[in-house]
Amino acid sequence: LLICGHGSRSIEYKNDLLLFKRKIKEKLEFINIYHCFIEINEPLIDNSIKELIQKYDEVFIFPLLIFEGKHMIKDVKEKVKSISLNNNKKLYLLDKISLINEILPEMPNVIKPKFRSNQFDLLITSCSKSKKQNVSEELKLYTQKLSNILNIKKNIFYSSGNEKDVLREIHKLKITFNKVLLHPIFLFNGFLYMKSINNISKNNKIKNLKPLTHYDAIVDILTKKLIRSFQTFN
Repeated sequence: LLICGHGSRSIEYKNDLLLFKRKIKEKLEFINIYHCFIEINEPLIDNSIKELIQKYDEVFIFPLLIFEGKHMIKDVKEKVKSISLNNNKKLYLLDKISLINEILPEMPNVIKPKFRSNQFDLLITSCSKSKKQNVSEELKLYTQKLSNILNIKKNIFYSSGNEKDVLREIHKLKITFNKVLLHPIFLFNGFLYMKSINNISKNNKIKNLKPLTHYDAIVDILTKKLIRSFQTFN
């Protein structure tokens, strides 16, 4: 199994990914687990796949990405397909986790116990900037659905880099900071996650959620997804 993260300038990102790798290794003892990155950190996905197919007849690649953006299409799907066509080993690209179908149903169970006494007036979500319209549409749908489930009347979703616009919108809505819940949608604690936290919740009373893999419930979802994938192929 090769788990593939995006990569980040923050050392915390790699630390988080390696911690996640250890957690799933405890539950998937029957398989060898490796890790790679799309960019910035090493080993890179191309080199990792090429190295592993020299050692194994079957390699399963699990993209640790949430949205079907450029990286998922160009840097994972197309690279795996290209390498597959040029060798006789079996490369299996596993489905990424689904924000709507898998993460969304679990998030109320994550949020409610953590903020038991809080009744929020505004939910804010964020993700990496993407030119793909489907990314924005999925983020919007997720935000609206989660907001409804949590009975939060107002919601804002945005791409990283637009934090100042979000702060202006909060002031325009006349919502006090302690009634705002910030939910950056990232699996690991990387540069963009921290940018969102620092630029929006720092120096005020906005409550924020941790990266998704910091919650056992999400790690369990990912682990069970991997187990189901292996059962399907076997």
